[in-house]
This record gives sequence, C-alpha cells and structure tokens, in this order.
Amino acid sequence: MPIGLAAANKQAPVLMHMEYRVSLPDHDWMIAARHKLIPSVYAACVIQNGEIGRPEAVTYSGPSYIAIRSGKHSSSTASTHAFDFEKLITLTQFRNVIKDNCGRVKPVIFVSSDGGPDENPRYPKVVAHAIHHFQKHDLDAIFIFTNAPGRSAFNR
Repeated sequence: MPIGLAAANKQAPVLMHMEYRVSLPDHDWMIAARHKLIPSVYAACVIQNGEIGRPEAVTYSGPSYIAIRSGKHSSSTASTHAFDFEKLITLTQFRNVIKDNCGRVKPVIFVSSDGGPDENPRYPKVVAHAIHHFQKHDLDAIFIFTNAPGRSAFNR
C-alpha cells in the first residue's frame, strides 16, 4: 500500500480494475525507511451466521483499520502490532467481530500475517505479545499463521 503526499485540489477518487500476475518479493523493504510512512493494515474476515463449513461463508467484507507510523519517528515492531491489537478491541467497528454479547474478547483469535519479522510467530517477541494477549483477555486459543516463504504477495 504505497502512500504518497497529498496534492491539494489535484486528486480525485478513481476506481480501477487490473488483472495481472502478482510478482513481488516477500517484503518491499524501504530504501529510505526514515523518510516513509509505514502502514499496518488490519482487516476482519467475517463468517456468515449458520454457514460454517462452507468456504463461501468466509467473507472479506469485515471492518478494516490502518495504523500509519512515521518511519522517521517509529517503526513497525511486534510491540506496535500488540498495541494495535489492543486498539482494535476498543473500536466500535470491530465490536461484533472481536467481542461476544457480554463485551468480552471472543475466546479464540486467528491472526494471519505476511510473515515479516515484526509479526512472524517464529520470533520470541511476537510469541511474548501473543502470550500477553492470551492471559490478559482469558483466551482459549490464539493462532498466528503466515504464508509459506516467498508467498506473502498472495496473502489475502
């Protein structure tokens, strides 16, 4: 998700459709990291009620949230993602997805990431933050998974 500088009075919304084969590296590491904005995109997959077991029941039309950080002042780390998770559970747009009818975080959390070092479950900091969420919110299970190496460009 490239983010450019806004050109006042020069931009208009445009809807485009392109069909092409994705051929991106695992991560597009920034050339000038200290001068870029770093987006972290979170989206909820919603399973339609009464449709569990059917692949078509899983939709990608749930709420989304984008946290944007300055590469000059901060970075994307396991800690920033943990902070973002705590923010998500307070947002009204995510309430039906993350919380049950009593206002508690649902007992099972699934996190799909692109496998970067700031969110890959192979790294101790990511595991430590997952354990913290598990204990703090009295979860029954938390699953963090990634695509196979070299396949993050295809992460839905």
